Amino acid sequence: MRRSRLAPLPAIATGLILLAPVIAAAAGTASATDGPPATRAWSIAASADVDAGDGLNGLACTNSTNCMAVGSYLDDGNSETLTERWNGTTWSVVASPDQTTKGDSLTAVACPGPTSCIAVGTYPNTDGLGSTLVESWNGASWSIVSSPDDGSGYNALWGVSCPTSTDCEAVGLDAGGTLIESLTGTTWSIVSSPNALGAQDALVSVTCTNASSCVAAGDYFNGSDIDQTLVESWNGTAWSVVPSPSEQASNNALASVACATPTNCEAVGYYENGAVAQQTLVENWNGSTWSLVLSPNEGTNAANVLSGVAEAGTNWVASGANNASASYQTLVETTFPTPSTTSVASVTSRLVAGQPIAFSVQVIGSGASPPTPTGQITVSDGARKCTATLKGSLGTADARCSIAEQAAGHYSFTASYAGDSVYAASITAAPTSVTVNKATSETTLKLSATKVTLGKEQTEHLSVEVTPQFAGSTPTGTVTIRTASSKLCVITLSSGKGSCSLSSKRLAAGTHHLVATYAGSKNLLSSASAPETLKVTT
Repeated sequence: MRRSRLAPLPAIATGLILLAPVIAAAAGTASATDGPPATRAWSIAASADVDAGDGLNGLACTNSTNCMAVGSYLDDGNSETLTERWNGTTWSVVASPDQTTKGDSLTAVACPGPTSCIAVGTYPNTDGLGSTLVESWNGASWSIVSSPDDGSGYNALWGVSCPTSTDCEAVGLDAGGTLIESLTGTTWSIVSSPNALGAQDALVSVTCTNASSCVAAGDYFNGSDIDQTLVESWNGTAWSVVPSPSEQASNNALASVACATPTNCEAVGYYENGAVAQQTLVENWNGSTWSLVLSPNEGTNAANVLSGVAEAGTNWVASGANNASASYQTLVETTFPTPSTTSVASVTSRLVAGQPIAFSVQVIGSGASPPTPTGQITVSDGARKCTATLKGSLGTADARCSIAEQAAGHYSFTASYAGDSVYAASITAAPTSVTVNKATSETTLKLSATKVTLGKEQTEHLSVEVTPQFAGSTPTGTVTIRTASSKLCVITLSSGKGSCSLSSKRLAAGTHHLVATYAGSKNLLSSASAPETLKVTT
């Protein structure tokens, strides 16, 4: 029989089936890899427990609000099956049956539909060896399904994938090495599978994107008796071994693999660091190669293992266990974006039409010691908008941008954050109300000549221009030109300008002081020009 290995998790190993890895304290809280960072950062989510020794080994999601995780828990020293369900908000325990209640464990689950799941695992038979265990979920309850064993020796199923409820592939190990079983209709049967080195090979997880594309993952012992990752691929005709990396030169094992497409897969498990303690292991398949990906660990000087992974919408969810507390507890990691909070920190006061409204926007990340949000913010009233790039530190970032409202009135602005590789997009909780008042104006009067002859006043050309307080708010309305005793003309502005000419004998001989008065508009206050002197001679 094989020496101890990854699945099920440490706390649920039995004297009959040595499935637990050796656990020792380790320093550090993050997996150090040479691979590229994940597209989304992983973070720990709350999960349910039945008792001490709980562990989740397999996970399947039909969408972001429906996931099923399976594993086992200890009851009077014996492991029993454990299933938990995710409803989009919380994890809760669901009742599941046992074959013997003296060492039963579920290690993987596949859900081809919201009300259809298949879980596989192992239980101790009457000879004291492991036998395959298969259970079925019909949307309301779990039940045990008959499954074969390869010979009378040790048999275990550790992974399962079901493109449909009547077409499944399950993987594990037997006395000769890797074990693969297939469900066709309602019957399970054993199919041929390859080995990397022989009896020490094992497959722990399998995923199928279609009937002719499957990936299985596990581990094998190399010539130095060190655990190394093992990946096998099904092309519709045969299974073959695919190269996969291992973290450091210590023990490595993949416990679960899932594929969103044939060229986008995630595999999770554990590796042993220099202190011989488990740390989370994540690998990514891009269609041509497998590479290592950074992943977090719970607690300091604690062992962490990931045993299940599944796609959830455009993100990934992984489950496992850690001993950061007194006993092993469930561990869930996700690539769901971390929440952020966006708010308007300040806005220009005493605003008038055409004046730039300066917004100071703040984005705060959540969680303990959060990374600083990056990317852009946008401020908009629905018609106009401005954008700016965030800058900051210690989990808080700020940005400033401006919008010039050309019309007086009341406005409501919202500030939004586009999100980044860590943080989800966010928007201000409530609109920011801004009142834009009328701006001041300046009126200028110009005369074509300062002296005219009586009877020939029509040669005098009077021009006016109204300038707004802030450029962009175009003056409209009328300007009236008067002397102290009479109104000479009324000019309708065009682009803030206008002109008129005097009529013959409009003014008596003498000195006159002309003033142009702008009546104002909905956006601008009224104004009057400085007096201009015109002499009418005989």
